[in-house]
Amino acid sequence: MRRLTLCPSLLLGLLFLLLPISLAACGDEAEKRTSSKEANKEYDRRDPNAAGCSNPALIQSGAVSDVPGSRQPVKLSDGKVLGTLTLRRSTKCQTMWGRVDGLPKTPTGYDEMYVAVTRPEDKKTASFKTKDVFMAVFGDMLSYQGGCIKATAYVIRRGQKGPTAVTPCKT
Repeated sequence: MRRLTLCPSLLLGLLFLLLPISLAACGDEAEKRTSSKEANKEYDRRDPNAAGCSNPALIQSGAVSDVPGSRQPVKLSDGKVLGTLTLRRSTKCQTMWGRVDGLPKTPTGYDEMYVAVTRPEDKKTASFKTKDVFMAVFGDMLSYQGGCIKATAYVIRRGQKGPTAVTPCKT
Protein backbone atom coordinates (compact mmCIF):
# COMPACT_ATOMS: atom_id res chain seq x y z
CA MET A 1 0.00 0.00 0.00
CA ARG A 2 1.30 3.39 -0.92
CA ARG A 3 1.34 6.17 1.56
CA LEU A 4 0.53 9.69 0.43
CA THR A 5 3.23 12.13 1.38
CA LEU A 6 3.10 15.84 0.85
CA CYS A 7 6.28 17.69 0.20
CA PRO A 8 6.86 21.08 1.91
CA SER A 9 6.63 23.04 -1.35
CA LEU A 10 3.21 21.56 -2.06
CA LEU A 11 2.00 22.46 1.45
CA LEU A 12 3.31 25.99 1.04
CA GLY A 13 1.54 26.30 -2.30
CA LEU A 14 -1.75 25.15 -0.76
CA LEU A 15 -1.32 27.63 2.08
CA PHE A 16 -0.91 30.51 -0.38
CA LEU A 17 -4.01 29.41 -2.24
CA LEU A 18 -6.09 29.45 0.95
CA LEU A 19 -4.54 32.61 2.43
CA PRO A 20 -6.49 35.15 0.29
CA ILE A 21 -9.75 33.44 1.27
CA SER A 22 -9.00 33.60 4.98
CA LEU A 23 -7.79 37.21 4.74
CA ALA A 24 -10.98 38.18 2.91
CA ALA A 25 -13.06 36.51 5.60
CA CYS A 26 -11.15 38.41 8.30
CA GLY A 27 -11.67 41.63 6.41
CA ASP A 28 -15.41 40.96 6.23
CA GLU A 29 -15.57 40.39 9.99
CA ALA A 30 -13.66 43.61 10.70
CA GLU A 31 -15.96 45.48 8.33
CA LYS A 32 -19.04 44.03 10.10
CA ARG A 33 -17.69 45.22 13.49
CA THR A 34 -16.97 48.69 12.13
CA SER A 35 -20.26 49.04 10.30
CA SER A 36 -22.13 47.86 13.42
CA LYS A 37 -20.38 50.56 15.45
CA GLU A 38 -21.10 53.18 12.79
CA ALA A 39 -24.68 52.00 12.26
CA ASN A 40 -25.43 52.65 15.92
CA LYS A 41 -24.59 56.32 15.35
CA GLU A 42 -27.85 56.59 13.40
CA TYR A 43 -29.33 57.63 16.76
CA ASP A 44 -26.90 60.54 17.23
CA ARG A 45 -28.65 63.87 17.77
CA ARG A 46 -32.13 62.35 17.84
CA ASP A 47 -34.93 62.66 20.40
CA PRO A 48 -34.88 59.49 22.56
CA ASN A 49 -38.69 59.28 22.73
CA ALA A 50 -39.27 59.87 19.01
CA ALA A 51 -36.56 57.33 18.09
CA GLY A 52 -38.14 54.62 20.29
CA CYS A 53 -35.18 54.51 22.67
CA SER A 54 -37.15 55.66 25.72
CA ASN A 55 -40.74 54.97 26.73
CA PRO A 56 -42.51 53.85 29.91
CA ALA A 57 -42.21 50.13 29.04
CA LEU A 58 -38.45 50.40 28.45
CA ILE A 59 -38.01 52.34 31.70
CA GLN A 60 -40.03 49.77 33.65
CA SER A 61 -38.05 46.87 32.11
CA GLY A 62 -34.74 48.50 33.06
CA ALA A 63 -33.64 49.00 29.43
CA VAL A 64 -33.61 52.76 30.17
CA SER A 65 -32.03 53.90 33.42
CA ASP A 66 -30.01 56.63 35.07
CA VAL A 67 -26.25 56.15 34.84
CA PRO A 68 -24.90 55.64 38.38
CA GLY A 69 -22.71 58.47 39.65
CA SER A 70 -23.96 61.00 37.09
CA ARG A 71 -26.32 63.16 39.18
CA GLN A 72 -25.33 66.85 39.32
CA PRO A 73 -27.27 69.87 40.66
CA VAL A 74 -28.50 72.44 38.13
CA LYS A 75 -28.33 75.87 39.77
CA LEU A 76 -29.66 79.33 39.05
CA SER A 77 -27.28 82.29 38.85
CA ASP A 78 -27.98 83.05 42.56
CA GLY A 79 -26.84 79.52 43.53
CA LYS A 80 -30.32 78.13 44.28
CA VAL A 81 -30.72 74.53 43.07
CA LEU A 82 -33.39 74.28 40.39
CA GLY A 83 -33.17 70.57 39.51
CA THR A 84 -30.84 67.63 38.97
CA LEU A 85 -28.98 66.70 35.77
CA THR A 86 -28.69 62.97 35.16
CA LEU A 87 -27.13 61.02 32.32
CA ARG A 88 -29.67 58.45 31.06
CA ARG A 89 -28.80 55.26 29.17
CA SER A 90 -30.82 53.14 26.74
CA THR A 91 -29.39 49.63 26.41
CA LYS A 92 -31.87 49.01 23.57
CA CYS A 93 -30.35 51.75 21.40
CA GLN A 94 -26.90 51.95 23.10
CA THR A 95 -27.32 55.69 23.58
CA MET A 96 -27.21 58.30 26.34
CA TRP A 97 -28.82 61.71 26.87
CA GLY A 98 -29.06 64.33 29.57
CA ARG A 99 -32.22 64.78 31.63
CA VAL A 100 -32.97 67.48 34.20
CA ASP A 101 -35.68 66.54 36.67
CA GLY A 102 -36.97 67.88 39.96
CA LEU A 103 -38.12 71.05 38.18
CA PRO A 104 -41.25 72.99 39.19
CA LYS A 105 -44.53 71.35 38.17
CA THR A 106 -45.74 74.41 36.23
CA PRO A 107 -43.99 76.75 33.78
CA THR A 108 -41.96 79.24 35.77
CA GLY A 109 -40.95 81.98 33.37
CA TYR A 110 -37.32 80.96 32.92
CA ASP A 111 -35.83 82.33 29.74
CA GLU A 112 -34.29 79.08 28.58
CA MET A 113 -32.79 75.72 29.59
CA TYR A 114 -29.94 74.11 27.70
CA VAL A 115 -29.23 70.34 27.92
CA ALA A 116 -26.48 68.66 25.88
CA VAL A 117 -24.41 65.49 25.65
CA THR A 118 -20.88 65.30 24.27
CA ARG A 119 -18.74 62.36 23.11
CA PRO A 120 -15.19 63.70 23.67
CA GLU A 121 -13.56 61.02 21.52
CA ASP A 122 -14.94 62.54 18.30
CA LYS A 123 -16.11 65.89 19.78
CA LYS A 124 -19.70 65.26 18.67
CA THR A 125 -22.38 67.14 20.63
CA ALA A 126 -26.17 66.87 20.68
CA SER A 127 -27.79 69.93 22.23
CA PHE A 128 -31.34 70.95 23.05
CA LYS A 129 -32.76 74.31 24.18
CA THR A 130 -36.26 75.01 25.45
CA LYS A 131 -38.31 77.71 27.14
CA ASP A 132 -40.60 75.01 28.61
CA VAL A 133 -38.75 74.59 31.90
CA PHE A 134 -41.05 72.51 34.10
CA MET A 135 -41.37 68.92 35.35
CA ALA A 136 -38.42 67.42 33.42
CA VAL A 137 -36.37 68.45 30.41
CA PHE A 138 -34.30 66.01 28.37
CA GLY A 139 -31.99 66.54 25.45
CA ASP A 140 -31.10 64.64 22.31
CA MET A 141 -28.91 61.54 22.47
CA LEU A 142 -25.56 60.17 21.31
CA SER A 143 -24.35 56.60 20.90
CA TYR A 144 -21.98 55.44 23.63
CA GLN A 145 -20.39 52.92 21.24
CA GLY A 146 -17.91 55.57 20.10
CA GLY A 147 -16.64 56.43 23.59
CA CYS A 148 -17.75 57.92 26.87
CA ILE A 149 -20.58 60.46 27.06
CA LYS A 150 -20.96 63.43 29.41
CA ALA A 151 -23.99 65.67 29.88
CA THR A 152 -24.15 69.42 30.57
CA ALA A 153 -27.04 71.68 31.50
CA TYR A 154 -27.69 75.28 32.49
CA VAL A 155 -30.64 77.60 32.86
CA ILE A 156 -31.06 81.28 31.98
CA ARG A 157 -33.43 83.36 34.14
CA ARG A 158 -33.99 87.07 33.62
CA GLY A 159 -30.99 87.16 31.29
CA GLN A 160 -28.65 85.63 33.92
CA LYS A 161 -26.99 82.32 33.00
CA GLY A 162 -26.56 79.91 35.87
CA PRO A 163 -23.45 77.74 36.28
CA THR A 164 -23.10 74.79 33.92
CA ALA A 165 -23.73 71.40 35.55
CA VAL A 166 -21.48 68.67 34.10
CA THR A 167 -21.69 64.92 34.65
CA PRO A 168 -18.62 62.66 34.62
CA CYS A 169 -17.90 61.00 31.28
CA LYS A 170 -19.49 57.52 31.34
CA THR A 171 -19.77 54.52 29.01
